[in-house]
Amino acid sequence: MNNEESAKTPSPSSSCKDLDEDTRSTFSPSAFNRSTMERIIIGGETEKPPASNSSRLSQEVLKNYEGKSREDLIETVVRLEAELKNKRAQQKDLEDYLDNLLLRVMETSPRILQNPYINCKTQAKIM
Repeated sequence: MNNEESAKTPSPSSSCKDLDEDTRSTFSPSAFNRSTMERIIIGGETEKPPASNSSRLSQEVLKNYEGKSREDLIETVVRLEAELKNKRAQQKDLEDYLDNLLLRVMETSPRILQNPYINCKTQAKIM
């Protein structure tokens, strides 16, 4: 390699002073990842990645929420959480009611719960 080529070929250890003006604008010592010696291109940070079709959600679901702001979506989530909390409370109340009802039936007339049910008249005929 002659002196002219070595001046244009950047190395991680070379400083910007050793490089000519064209090379200095393209390469800088900080533009290299020193551990892997890969060139890092600066300036693509603001570009959005291409939209991928491998979303976990279907297109129909995405269309339902298209155009809604973040605040609208948060309001929807909060409303649905409140509804879910109310439904769970209602379900727990119904379960408690059924448990208490079953307990009262078992205490007062357990015969009703027998399988097959035999009422008093049928039992009297058998005996």
